[in-house]
Amino acid sequence: MSGTDPMATGGGDTRSSSADNGRHSDDGRSLPWLLGQKVSVPERVAGYLHRAELVELAMPTRRRLTVVQAAGGFGKTTLLAECCRRLREDGVRTGWVSVDEQDEPGVLDTHVV
Repeated sequence: MSGTDPMATGGGDTRSSSADNGRHSDDGRSLPWLLGQKVSVPERVAGYLHRAELVELAMPTRRRLTVVQAAGGFGKTTLLAECCRRLREDGVRTGWVSVDEQDEPGVLDTHVV
């Protein structure tokens, strides 16, 4: 899922603007090889419309597998980013990896490991 899906309420790049965001491990060690935009939960953009019922339905902890399918621009990234933020607020450790068609096949393995 690309980190550049525009929000359903208004377009825009949902990636974090901080170049260093996501480049440190939980214990503070620097990870310079890690691309921050690939492992950072996208920021909310102006015009974000919170849909609590949809977030609750998509919450990945409610079932063993959650599939979100829609055409580009319908808010898939935005929805899952909101789920991730909510889980973090509840103290659940989460991870985020954005992968798109320009990435080499091993990029997911590299970022997940």
